Amino acid sequence: MQQMKILIADADIESRQQLTEIISRARPDIRLRFAETGRQLFKLLQEETFDMLFLDMVLPYTDVAKLKEVIALMHAQNGTRLVLVSESLRKNWTMIALHLQAYEVLMKPYRDHAVTQLLETYQQIRRTRQALI
Repeated sequence: MQQMKILIADADIESRQQLTEIISRARPDIRLRFAETGRQLFKLLQEETFDMLFLDMVLPYTDVAKLKEVIALMHAQNGTRLVLVSESLRKNWTMIALHLQAYEVLMKPYRDHAVTQLLETYQQIRRTRQALI
């Protein structure tokens, strides 16, 4: 099985560090990449594929229309799972999550258990998909 790759797109360094620590403790074999802006996000998405994308809902310089197209293509090509991240829930977040076909929505600060459970669930889905292929 290939090494799992996750892209964390968040301008907040403390949030990136917290998520990195949780993921690294739970699954040290996962390869992590980072984007601080929408521009960096789109550049990384053009360069390589990811199993999972943790995306801050208010990532600076993010073109939402372009993001929707890119995420739909990623999901169709390799099953990339989108995890939306937010510091607070707003009324329209649910609609945005549905519109972008998000796999999950997490709140900051991250809870170890929630992230670990998400990774374990994804790993089970990934094993099942590969067994079917």
